[in-house]
Amino acid sequence: MKKLRIKGHTTIELKDAKTGKVEKFENDNMVTNALNYYLQDVGAFNGNPILTSDVRDNLIPNLLGGLILLDGTLTESAETIICPTGKKMVGNGSYDITADGQDGVTELGSWNATESGWQFDGTFKEVWDFSNTQANGTIRCACLTSATHGYIGEGNATSGGSKPWNAAGRKNDLSYPGTPIGINIDGGTYQPDRVVHASRTNNTITMVDEYNIVRTSGHIEEHMSETGKIKLVTHKAPIKKLDVRYGAGQEFIPTTETEVALNSNFAAALNQNNPNHYKKYGDTFVLFAGLVGVDYGQGQWGRIPANGTLHVARINADNTASYFAIPNPKGATYLDINVFSIVVSATTIGFMSYSDGYYFVNLNTPADVTIEESGTSLIDFCYPDLEVAGGAGTKIDIGARKCYPDNGWRNGSNFYKYETYLGDNRLTNLLVSDAQNNKSTALYKSQNYLATINNLAEPVVKTAEKTMKVTYVLSFDEE
Repeated sequence: MKKLRIKGHTTIELKDAKTGKVEKFENDNMVTNALNYYLQDVGAFNGNPILTSDVRDNLIPNLLGGLILLDGTLTESAETIICPTGKKMVGNGSYDITADGQDGVTELGSWNATESGWQFDGTFKEVWDFSNTQANGTIRCACLTSATHGYIGEGNATSGGSKPWNAAGRKNDLSYPGTPIGINIDGGTYQPDRVVHASRTNNTITMVDEYNIVRTSGHIEEHMSETGKIKLVTHKAPIKKLDVRYGAGQEFIPTTETEVALNSNFAAALNQNNPNHYKKYGDTFVLFAGLVGVDYGQGQWGRIPANGTLHVARINADNTASYFAIPNPKGATYLDINVFSIVVSATTIGFMSYSDGYYFVNLNTPADVTIEESGTSLIDFCYPDLEVAGGAGTKIDIGARKCYPDNGWRNGSNFYKYETYLGDNRLTNLLVSDAQNNKSTALYKSQNYLATINNLAEPVVKTAEKTMKVTYVLSFDEE
């Protein structure tokens, strides 16, 4: 069977507005595995990634019609499909989007419809124009992404602005695959919240046992606050391939059980109650205790009491457990945090406070605290190993301890939680409903990806004295 090989060539032209002098920079790109992951079949969970007609009828413009210009180089690997920590976006562009710096957003350039499109030699040409006020800075890497993510961007680090919520064309990385399919795993309550690991390669899903995490009459002795252990159950699941045994009794086939010892301080902090919150972050699972009840709406808030401690237990990818005690950063004053905003990397926890901004706290040295003025209350993705997260109009660079507004969108009434799902496909996201009786998991495919990487041979310095044209030419060979 022949395979389609995509090749890319980039030309960046800077034109001096006064003299008309043109500087030209040309480079070839490498293609990542992003499209392979985005289009990958995920069995019974499979949401069609080209379901909507506007994507299906314009595959190349939609799947490769976005531009990201970064101030730093990236690791040239086919597996570099997510922009990692420490990279600021200088400019971006999207298929069929025109921008003139309105709304204070100076990063976003304009699609050149006249020069772009299919060529007679079978190549696809994409051209974006940037005025003298747009994308000013030093560019060291150019990448193609989806048209959706090209519009959203990797955070508007220069302007600090974003498109307003009601702006025409405002986009979401998870919206194009359509409505996902939800299916049962163990039939228990809070099922999507309890997923710890999932693997397409192994065709398995690992979950915290229902009665181990949800204190239930008649099963009290099974709860983690009583046993001091987290009970993980691994099920065969129809992710890579289907099996006629799936769906029998609305439960998948359990295969193994594993118990992970809780730190005694965390077990004590539970005080015979359920964890205050728990969430999947990449291939780790984190539980929180020590919060007291407070609510400003939507059940999203918890309070670290004055001189209190936030207790954090993390199940790592290898099923070892880590424990962290985070003293209240405000000391003798209570601190209200949005539990839906929490992100956790290997070294840092971040969360949105009710009044002070977004906190970053070193897990191992809790006195090391940084507060950003703004952040986000809803997380759509978190990659702990890359130290980046984001959602609802904000890119969170955990490693750099920065929050940058972007042009992303989230329906104002949508308080659902989204979590990165498969450990072997970063572009799958799990929808988690707040409803206790929502017993099914549902997978989305994310268009937050880098499809090509072009580390420039020399930096391109764009200033207010110059306009810029970025041209990508994609060629397609069967081999």
